[in-house]
Amino acid sequence: TVVPGPSTAAGLGQATATATCPAGTMVVGGGGSIIPQGGRAPVGVTMTASYPSTAAAGLVTSGAAQGWSVVGTSGGGASTTSAYVICLPSGSIPAVHVRASAPAAPPSAGAPAVAVATCAAGGILLGGGFAVTGSPLPDAHVRASYPSAADGSPGSDAPVVGSWTAIAEGERATATSTTTAFALCSGG
Repeated sequence: TVVPGPSTAAGLGQATATATCPAGTMVVGGGGSIIPQGGRAPVGVTMTASYPSTAAAGLVTSGAAQGWSVVGTSGGGASTTSAYVICLPSGSIPAVHVRASAPAAPPSAGAPAVAVATCAAGGILLGGGFAVTGSPLPDAHVRASYPSAADGSPGSDAPVVGSWTAIAEGERATATSTTTAFALCSGG
C-alpha cells in the first residue's frame, strides 16, 4: 500500500514532508517530490533527502522505520515538498530493518561524497534512500541514489545487489555537510 503524507509548502528555505505507515504495517520503501510553484524549477530548488524515518521525520539509521521523509530546499523560490511511503502488513515478509552509512570524512572541495549502505549477510535489499545534512544545503546536489554492490558499482553490474549508494556534491567546500546512504533490508 502506498501512503501519501501531507505536503509541505515553503518559500525560501527548507521543508520536510513525512508519510507514515498505519498500525499493523511496516515500511518497505518510499520516495517523494519537490515541485516548484508554477512547475518550473528556479535555481536552488532541490531534494536534499529521501529517507526512512520516525513519525516525526527523524533519521532512522538502524532498526525499523515508521515512515518516509523527504526534505526539499528552495534557495530561489516557493515550492511544495511531498513524501510517500510503501507499507506491507507486518509479518508478510521477514522483518525489515534499516542500515545506514556515511563516509568517515567529508570529501575535498569539488569532489563528490560517496556513501554505501549494505545489508547484513543473508539480507535482501528492498530499496534505499539518501540524506545530505549540515550546510550549505542549497549547494548540495544529489547526483545518484541507486541499488549497488558493496563497492558502490551499479546494481546492473553486480551479481548480487545488497547495497544502496548515494552520491552528492556541492559547489563549495562540503566540510560541514554529510551524505548518508540508507538500505532497507529484509531478513539477515
